[in-house]
Amino acid sequence: MMGRWNIFAALLLMMLVTGCQSGPAPIPGMSALRVNVITEPKAGVKDPRTAITVYDTQDKERGAFERVDYSALDEIVVWVEPINKTPAGPLAPITIDVNPQKPAETLSAVASVGQRIAIHNTSSQARQIYSVSDGNEFDLGSVPAGGRGEYLVKSAGPIEVLAAGVKEPVAEIYAAPSPWAKLTNSGTPADFVNLPPGQYRIVSWHPRLPGSETPVTLLPDQTAKVSVKVGVNGLPKVSGK
Repeated sequence: MMGRWNIFAALLLMMLVTGCQSGPAPIPGMSALRVNVITEPKAGVKDPRTAITVYDTQDKERGAFERVDYSALDEIVVWVEPINKTPAGPLAPITIDVNPQKPAETLSAVASVGQRIAIHNTSSQARQIYSVSDGNEFDLGSVPAGGRGEYLVKSAGPIEVLAAGVKEPVAEIYAAPSPWAKLTNSGTPADFVNLPPGQYRIVSWHPRLPGSETPVTLLPDQTAKVSVKVGVNGLPKVSGK
């Protein structure tokens, strides 16, 4: 019986040790990084019905202000940008499924400048798929049902993928200026494990709120931890006259 308890205690200890690890392990000779995103609501703003701290984002079509639980903020993009333009090697292409009958409701994916995107038409009919986003204009022509069209990302910034006859975008992509970029949400860190040692800036972006950036120096065979913010409190204060 004691032997069983010893085994159980050892397993429990292993689980606790594993759970306490606070960052990814670096690949030998490289650096690892854990980025924690701090989401900050507008100071002092609360929903009187729930007392949950919220932020206010104006709806351009209706003129109203949207109330959102800041603890569940999604669509946050984090990227690691080398200050000395460290080469990252070739980027693997990504595939994004689109269905013109179901417009995109949130950010679909994150890509990088120089990365190839395959747009997969999952609907039951051919559609002309294109984009008029600044710096990333393209026209894939008529993409058959189940078929794909490819585009090479040329510029950083938001990309709206459109389909003929459909008012709303069928996919929304953010193109980061760095090969190391991830899509995350509040409470979920962004981990990077294959970074060459050196100096970087960590940048956060959100479609409706200001992001931020912070510098970091990555050392070989070590894991660094930094934080970036998303929220209006970081904006410069405008003094009244």
